[in-house]
Amino acid sequence: GDFSPVHPIEQIFGVVYMILNVVLMAWVIGSITLLIVKNDQNTGHYRETLHVLHKYATLHDFDANFTKKLKNQLQLDFDNREIADEQVLQFFPVGVRRRVLRRLYLQSLINTDLMRGTRNQFVDAFLSLCKVEVFSPGDELLQRGAVSSELYLLLDGSLEVASSENLDNSLRGKGDYIASVWSLADSTEMGSASAGKRRIIPKGEFVNELGFFTESPQMDSIRTRGVCKILTLTRSDYKSLSADHPGSAGRVLTNLLAKVQELPTRSVMHERSRFDRESEADIAQAEVHVEHTKMVVEDLIKMHINK
Repeated sequence: GDFSPVHPIEQIFGVVYMILNVVLMAWVIGSITLLIVKNDQNTGHYRETLHVLHKYATLHDFDANFTKKLKNQLQLDFDNREIADEQVLQFFPVGVRRRVLRRLYLQSLINTDLMRGTRNQFVDAFLSLCKVEVFSPGDELLQRGAVSSELYLLLDGSLEVASSENLDNSLRGKGDYIASVWSLADSTEMGSASAGKRRIIPKGEFVNELGFFTESPQMDSIRTRGVCKILTLTRSDYKSLSADHPGSAGRVLTNLLAKVQELPTRSVMHERSRFDRESEADIAQAEVHVEHTKMVVEDLIKMHINK
């Protein structure tokens, strides 16, 4: 503005110079805008989904606590979506995907009691059928009384088991008998914490293995204590897996049978009586129920083994 070109050559130079400046400035601004928009796409999609969730919760009159849990799970899903296993490994062939899954989760899987003595091919196929899910704190993984069709392996985090508050009510019907055996097994690990009716499941343990294989109702409600990373396998996928690997599938059931046979029900019942203050007659009756249930569970597992 302080210098005005008057000569034709100066005017041509000024026009070219300003055009180059406009192009350069447009490129700089466009690049900055593109970076901002690209980084903000996920945030925009999250806000849009959150708005839809809010309208959905209002339409169906969800309470504030339940709506907050949904929002927390939505935020957790968006935070981990880009680095989720399925999101990354979908571009790779099956062989590469299997090697990556072995590197990540093989050690956690083979260290469990259920997988003891199984073949490597079975473990590889097991991993390829599993799905990794992330749960937010306070989520109910399993609900008491429900029959879950999924087997869970806790990879990271911890779970809390809320045991039944009434032993007599928990021993009604065959399905509850089966579940009560596993619940009492959990009690052996609670010790003095039994008074609080809580047990903590650390990482590296299977969850719902008895209900998964026997199709019995869940005895206890299980919730996440923090952010949990869980390996999930559906019953339909496992049935196809067991058809292809009957030997290893039988070995898994044998390991489950051994775990049931090791349950010290008598000492557990008396340990619970210290906190529940039940009479000796009630304890004796409950012991008979549980011993009978153990036999039912063992026969059921043996039937699957023979099958």
